[in-house]
Amino acid sequence: MEEACLRAIPYSKLDELCNSIPAFKNFRLQVSLQVISMLSEKTLALQFQTAEQRYKNMLDKFPGILLRASLGHIASYLGITQQTLSVIRACR
Repeated sequence: MEEACLRAIPYSKLDELCNSIPAFKNFRLQVSLQVISMLSEKTLALQFQTAEQRYKNMLDKFPGILLRASLGHIASYLGITQQTLSVIRACR
């Protein structure tokens, strides 16, 4: 895990920003669409790909992830146990 700084604003303030700044409204829409796309992709992967395929795709998409995240977090992201992840890594 890495440190991050997050800010939260009330939903009503977010709506005010969108109404007063059209470019912000467009930005919000684009971010929402990206999140929906990522969630759909992950759901499909969990349903139709093997654990090995998900692991390979993760490494292709996030090449430095093994240096930045714990194996427990990676296993959780892939929807598998740490033991299964160890077996996959040993076979590569």
